[in-house]
Amino acid sequence: MEAAGLNDICPSLSVRGICDYSDSHKSKEWQEFAAATAAAFAREFLEKLPPTEEIPTGTPKSAQHDCWLQNEKYNKCLRELRETDPRDDKSRIEETKGGILEDAYLWILENDKFQEWYNATQSQLLWIKGDPGKGKTMLLCGLINELKKEHRSLLSYFFCQATETRLSNATAVLRGLIYLLVVQHPPLVSYIDEKYDHAGKQLFEDGNAWQALSKIFKSMLEDPILDDVLLIVDAVDECTTDQEKLLDLIIKSSNVKWIVTSRNWPEIEQALDLSTQKVRIHLELNQDSVSKAVEAFIDWKVEKLANQKQYDSKLKSDVMSYLVENAEGTFLWVALVCQGLSDNKVLRKRHTRLKLEEFPKGLDPLYERMMDYISSLQDAEICREILALASVVYQPVTLTELRTLLGSQYEDEDDDLSEVIGCCGSFLTLRGDAIYFLHQSAKDFLVQKAIDVISPLGLAYQHGVILERSLQALSKTLRRDMCQLGHPGFNINDVSANVLKRLDPIRYSCIYWVDHLHDSEPTGLDNNLRNDGDIHVFIQKKYPYWLEALSLLSSIVEGVKAMYKLEGLATSSNAPAPVTKLLQDARRFILTHRRAIETAPLQAYASALVFSPECSLVRQLFKHEEPDWITLKPKMDNNWDNCLQTLEGHDRAVFSVAVSPDNQLIASGGWDEKVKIWELETGLCRHTLEGHYHDIHSLIFLPDGETLASASRTIKIWDTKTGLCLQTLEDHDEDVSSLASSPDGQHLVSGSNDWKIKIWSWKTGKCVKTLEDHSGEVTSMAFSPDNQCLVSGSTDGTVKIWDMKSFSCLQTLQAHNDNVMSVAFSPDGKRLASVLHENGIKIWDSATGSELPIVESPWTSGLTIAFSADSEHLALGTSESMIKLFDAETGSVLQTLKGFDGPVESVAFTADGQHLVSGSGDGSVRIWAASIDAYPLPFEYHDQSVQSIAISADGLRVVSGSSDTTVKIWDAETGVCLQTLEGHRGVINLVTFSADSNRLASCSGDYTIKVWDTIAGTCLYTLKDVGWVHLAAFSADHQCLVASSKSNTVKIWNAETGKCLHTFEQNNRVASMALSVDRRCLATGSHDGMIRIWKIRDQGFKFLQGHARSISSLAFSVDSKYLASGSYDAKVSIWDAKRCTCLYTINVGITLHRLSFDLWTNSQLHTDIGTLYLVVPKSTPKVNAELLGINTMPASDRSSRCIHVNGEWIVKHGENVLWLPPSYRPTVSAVFRSTLATGHDSGRVLIMRFSEDGDDRSC
Repeated sequence: MEAAGLNDICPSLSVRGICDYSDSHKSKEWQEFAAATAAAFAREFLEKLPPTEEIPTGTPKSAQHDCWLQNEKYNKCLRELRETDPRDDKSRIEETKGGILEDAYLWILENDKFQEWYNATQSQLLWIKGDPGKGKTMLLCGLINELKKEHRSLLSYFFCQATETRLSNATAVLRGLIYLLVVQHPPLVSYIDEKYDHAGKQLFEDGNAWQALSKIFKSMLEDPILDDVLLIVDAVDECTTDQEKLLDLIIKSSNVKWIVTSRNWPEIEQALDLSTQKVRIHLELNQDSVSKAVEAFIDWKVEKLANQKQYDSKLKSDVMSYLVENAEGTFLWVALVCQGLSDNKVLRKRHTRLKLEEFPKGLDPLYERMMDYISSLQDAEICREILALASVVYQPVTLTELRTLLGSQYEDEDDDLSEVIGCCGSFLTLRGDAIYFLHQSAKDFLVQKAIDVISPLGLAYQHGVILERSLQALSKTLRRDMCQLGHPGFNINDVSANVLKRLDPIRYSCIYWVDHLHDSEPTGLDNNLRNDGDIHVFIQKKYPYWLEALSLLSSIVEGVKAMYKLEGLATSSNAPAPVTKLLQDARRFILTHRRAIETAPLQAYASALVFSPECSLVRQLFKHEEPDWITLKPKMDNNWDNCLQTLEGHDRAVFSVAVSPDNQLIASGGWDEKVKIWELETGLCRHTLEGHYHDIHSLIFLPDGETLASASRTIKIWDTKTGLCLQTLEDHDEDVSSLASSPDGQHLVSGSNDWKIKIWSWKTGKCVKTLEDHSGEVTSMAFSPDNQCLVSGSTDGTVKIWDMKSFSCLQTLQAHNDNVMSVAFSPDGKRLASVLHENGIKIWDSATGSELPIVESPWTSGLTIAFSADSEHLALGTSESMIKLFDAETGSVLQTLKGFDGPVESVAFTADGQHLVSGSGDGSVRIWAASIDAYPLPFEYHDQSVQSIAISADGLRVVSGSSDTTVKIWDAETGVCLQTLEGHRGVINLVTFSADSNRLASCSGDYTIKVWDTIAGTCLYTLKDVGWVHLAAFSADHQCLVASSKSNTVKIWNAETGKCLHTFEQNNRVASMALSVDRRCLATGSHDGMIRIWKIRDQGFKFLQGHARSISSLAFSVDSKYLASGSYDAKVSIWDAKRCTCLYTINVGITLHRLSFDLWTNSQLHTDIGTLYLVVPKSTPKVNAELLGINTMPASDRSSRCIHVNGEWIVKHGENVLWLPPSYRPTVSAVFRSTLATGHDSGRVLIMRFSEDGDDRSC
């Protein structure tokens, strides 16, 4: 919690008990108080340690600082927080500019406006603005130096730079400011600790980084140690990403002093004008002071030149006079001229005078002169090409990337590109290995005034050149497993930076080639998108390799955006059908498999290909890349289903989803008390909004599209751009269950479990009316499109229609004897739909209130309903883990969408009618294509969730049992359903084969067991009133059937006749059981860790005691001498079955659910994780292979015992090999030898077989 990390620093510290925090607060309500109290205590303790001033890197000023610097957790957090060290940026800037001159900035300390800001308690923001080249950055560097000398508290700063991605976004600014604060005062790390402990490095880098860091930053600023903190941000105009968020944060952080610099841009002025406590210094209005500073700068620069070039007094005076007369108060102009005069080619005095006269007055004329100079060079052509490239690339490129973009003519390694960059020194500079513009004004000049010189055919042509060279480089470089990871499950987080250097030449091209296509000439676009054109060929030959590279570069989201953009370009340019269809399929491919590929790059060839439809064009093109270590691949549908993406991130059930009016964003919220805002196109999570302390029941975007309302115990209004909470509305007595917004945006309406409806003016936060006609919880509400009416549904069984002018109830529709779960108005305003918890849907005429006849309203447990944008369809989310799409006029079911692992709690159509969004009990948000596509399924599935599954002992068949009350037998080789067995009246919770595979037992929620002939498909007999059976198995000789029910009994039946032979009762539930091969003993394990060995004849038993937790598995050796037991204590014990003594215990570190002794030797025990080698007597009688049973296997199959499902992965040999997409994560699974069968909530059964020679280590 908030005091986390204290014990790492001071191990002997005793933190106050949690009861101190919770005495006056109940349940979750006291958590925020507890957190605040804990954090306050942490700070109270740490503040007793000596405060520190800003400490230069590596120079601790106190023993306490040493304590922090030696703390591993603190240092790791600091390393991962650091995107850049602003102190290093400041030093680099000063060094690049040739040092800092006091006389060039001291004037500002005497400036009246500065003094007003510095001394006043009300003026919190100082804004220094001016044109390019006016010396704002160096002014700030000097100001920082002076303020550090006298400022009595902490000072943090950041230098934005548009030409460098890591310095041009709002999140980077926050990281830099927080980093410097924590470096100077380490106890401030306590504000980061809790979230960092949960998220690690992703806290600073994922899509929610701004939201998380801004909250941390605001909390940090409330700390008393920062009462007098000073925060400085240079060049806000060069913060090109989320600039508005940064400005909003600056304005709203009114409890601290800020200094901000920028150009004279209207949008920045408009934003900062919202601050009522600001002082501005306009450099152009302080011309005298700036001119004097420039003159001091000239004196300083000329003095250095005179020493370097040995000027005499006359030449020195001439140079100084020329600079003063032509500088026009611009530091940058002076610096560029002096740079030119310092050239080694300027050797003689007369050379200096001639050179000086070449520099015209003003920045633009000077840049023109520089271009003339470059044009006169022998390397003029490559210089112009480099300048053209630098002007259109989307981020600074390295020398390695530049060589790629320049093409084959410059591939010769002897060409010294760094020397050529030096010839462009007035425009470009090398920083490390990357090429940057010397100043933003240099890029502006090239793009706006010199494009005819550097790229005579225009910028669009230059984009086309970069595209062509990028595709050439990618086609040459991309291949499978470029970084030689070797194993298909190799996690992206384990890839070292050194390995990734192999991609350095194509890094830029890999990420940005589609953007250059988009900005290229229309003729080039058409040519590239023709049939068998460059783009078509690239996708056909390199697509999964490109996705692998994007994953390695942590840029898979950029790949999603690129495919949307590429498909859009193909559509708008009327590309040929083969190209368009391939791009559509490629987009579906990356949308569906994004998570798999970004998690493990080589899953582009495993999970992505294996779980794509059989007719996917990408899968067909790259079928040769499918893993050969999967010898039997699961049978997929022929076509893509309607599910475009599954978004994962919520910890628990999602109760509500909403779509923004512009179709760009999705909001989701639920049981984990968090609201997430996602990009609909890419699936990227933009924000995670925290602040509620109860489940979130309802979400709605307000009509402006920039504001979101969320309902829990309170209602919160959020800014969707910044993620900030704008207001909290509180007036209901119980949880708010539903929200609705009037189409005109004036009113927000809330319905609650307190039976009340409240109408709010959300902008003022005031409740303007309370409606109290319902006699039950208000579950759902919706506005009519014309803003005139509100409809509400309730657990009182009524639907009410309200007049929004008089706030009176116009009609009560009382046709329900059931809870109304959801209501919806059709967008055309003609119809109203309501869904009942148990009795289907009803559709009403909204004008008359009369119920409209519909063809069918099948029984279903409905939870949520929504109309499509054209009012023609209804989407119904059900508790049966599916969405039903209805014809809104007839009520007939058009399509059923499956794949959920829990009830569908919320559905919403996009305003353009293209997509349907759902939230479900499995914690996922799914985005569906809203089109009604009724593709015939190539395989037969269960109608409902698969609850049980087993594989026959010969490995030829798979049996599954479902909630739909049926049992299906499948061919394990083809995946085809051989038989459907019907007769049960309840869920099939357990199925098991006999050892000879000829019989099958199915156990059902109707409290019966049916035994079937698997060849004829007939029921041999039914055992009735057996209770809820949770364990069942045939004996090894298939003569007996053993089953255990929740009534704590175990029964043994004759498998031929169904006659009950024995009944064993114990006083607690049986957790596992095993029958000895000789049928003399029965072993049962219970949840208390005890094992009983029963004698079948006299039903006497003995206890085996040793496990600390529930028994998970039991197995007798084939000679019945030994018993193996697995437990949730992660141990395996080997027992002497006759003496009932424990021989030894093995700590395996995992719960084992499958145990079986080897057929030929007792020294080998086969388990979920492989074979354990035991020390037991070797004399073991041979037994007939028929006695093998389903729990044992021959030694030749040991390696396959390693196969199992672990969450998102199929694991083999203890390593992740195949990532499971959300729709393919099983509810149940079974393993036999190298075969894995899985059953799913959708009713699907998948069968896979893996190689047994361990060659899955190769990708």
